Amino acid sequence: MLSEHGSQLVELGRVDNLAPSEDIRSVRFRGDIGFVVTFKKTDPLFVLDLADPAAPSIKGELKIPGYSTYMHLMDDDHLLTMGYDADDQGDFAWFQGLQLQVIDVADLAHPEVLDKEVIGTRGSTSDAATDHLAFTYFKARDLLAVPMTICEGGSGGDYGDIMTFSGLLVYRVTVDGGFELLGGVPHEEPETPQAWSGKCNNGGRTPRRRSSAPCSWKTGCSRSPSTASTWRTSTTSRTPPRRSR
Repeated sequence: MLSEHGSQLVELGRVDNLAPSEDIRSVRFRGDIGFVVTFKKTDPLFVLDLADPAAPSIKGELKIPGYSTYMHLMDDDHLLTMGYDADDQGDFAWFQGLQLQVIDVADLAHPEVLDKEVIGTRGSTSDAATDHLAFTYFKARDLLAVPMTICEGGSGGDYGDIMTFSGLLVYRVTVDGGFELLGGVPHEEPETPQAWSGKCNNGGRTPRRRSSAPCSWKTGCSRSPSTASTWRTSTTSRTPPRRSR
């Protein structure tokens, strides 16, 4: 922590070795409490006690797959986050679809995920993941609106190559009910395996050939009904196990 002294910033205190070899992906402050997300394979959410600037400390920690690029305060006890899901490969992880979460931080020593929503597969994007001005949360009506380009068919290190939706998604988000998709406003026509135009051609990759199985922004794409990949997966458990300490 730093303090301004004239034209200089002077160090008052620090937290060392917070997450060696990991990158800081997002930070949020609530009074004298700080929330920091780092990432290498999983999303360690650190809760920092900043009440004493000379001796800041780690108050709590939560490790979950993926990472959050933006954290929003739903209220004093809950975070609404956006980022990416991840597929752990041992010494690294593949980014997957977009991920929304409601995290309970009422007990600062033991934060926990209340609900999680994964949208699309690897290659799906949202401006709201990198620009907080694209993340619109209207607390009075419990509404969240985010722009989203959903790519289906990806897994592991393979990017999804069929765009099934590009536009605005609207959710109702509550602490008790989690995420409820209310609808979407498409800004362009979705692709199909028969009419591919490269809207999910991440990094100039050539799309994999597919069968004529149908695609939609709600059911995704698949080679057969038995292997259908949905564009939306919701974790409904309200009491996930806490990380052992």
